This record gives sequence, C-alpha cells and structure tokens, in this order.
Amino acid sequence: MNVAVTQHLTNFAQLVKNNTERFAAMPVDLQWSIHGTLRPNQYICQHPNQLIAYNALFANQHRAKLIDLFDFVFGDFIKKEKISTLKNCQHPISVIDYGCGQGLASVVLQEYNREQQLAYQFNEVILIEPSALALQQAVKHNSLHCPQVTAKCTKFANLSVQDLVTQHDIIIHLLSNVLDLPTIDVTALANCIKQSLSGELVSKRYYWHELGLF
Repeated sequence: MNVAVTQHLTNFAQLVKNNTERFAAMPVDLQWSIHGTLRPNQYICQHPNQLIAYNALFANQHRAKLIDLFDFVFGDFIKKEKISTLKNCQHPISVIDYGCGQGLASVVLQEYNREQQLAYQFNEVILIEPSALALQQAVKHNSLHCPQVTAKCTKFANLSVQDLVTQHDIIIHLLSNVLDLPTIDVTALANCIKQSLSGELVSKRYYWHELGLF
C-alpha cells in the first residue's frame, strides 16, 4: 500500500472528517432515522450507515474522553502508583479492546502513543465486539497501526479466559463505554479478566479493587 495513503487512512481526524462528510450528504430524514437507532449503550450495529453516523456524531466526544483518560493513566497514575511495568517500558505490549465498536479506542491509543512520544510497543491488539459489521471496520483501522490484530465477534457473556490469552505479558485492557452498559454483568466480566491476569484496572472514577473486583 502506498505510504501516503496509509498515513491518510490511519489519521483519526481524517476518519471523522470523511464520515462527517458522508453523513452530511445523506437526506435529512435519513439522518434522523439513523440517529434514532443509535441508542447509547443499547444497540449492536447492523447497518453501515450506523457506523458512519456514530463517527460523524460521537467519535470526537469519544476521543476526548479517551485522551483525558490516557493523560491520567500514562501520567499521574503511573507516577503515583509507581507502576514500574509501564514506566520506560521497552517490552512489547498487548492491547485488549472490549466492546471495541469500530476500534476507535485502540486507534486513539496508538495515535496518543506517537503524538506523546511515549515509545510503547503495542504489537498486538485483540478486538472484542458483538457486531460483525463494526468489528470488520475495527480490524481494518487497527491493522494499519498494529502487526498482530485478532478479532473476536462475541458478547461479553460468552467470553472465556482463553479469549483473553495474549502473546505478551504486559497487557492494556481498554473498556471504553463498556462498564455502564445495562446488559453487562460487570462482576462476571471482571472475574473473567481476573483469571487471565494479575494487575491493576483503573479509570478516573474509581479503582476496580475498591469495588472488591480485584
């Protein structure tokens, strides 16, 4: 693939721009119809127009939340908790993106790593998503950043410990827009993750071990 084209495709801002233009070109009544299907945290994408609409309407907001989280995790959290594993890490790292949708969280993580010159080696991404349509896009987007991408089209209730086996010992688990899903058994999900690793799971709102899950 031409290098210029690859760089063009992997830019998050360009992805949003392209989808915004495509969404704006749709008839207004179709826009409203699609928007009505995007019930936050309650739908599994079944139509390409839903992918376009989500990126046009919500992707930038999603990215802003992620950047805020990454600033915290890769800044204050590592320093305060003295997490030596991630401090100046030279080892390859695996990323598991839960409920990944179109893979935006893992893509933003890769771009954040480059923009902040953190030099982390994110060499493997595991994408977990119940929508085959969204997962296809997630694989496409992440394959432009990462040499090893694995897709698992499944709901959280069907996840097994084996699904979370990674190539590398250091793992970043991304649960963006996931923990507040009304249909998710957070305790069951946490226990599944717990059986596959030892470590800290963190958000800006709480530590999971404070909830008794880790």
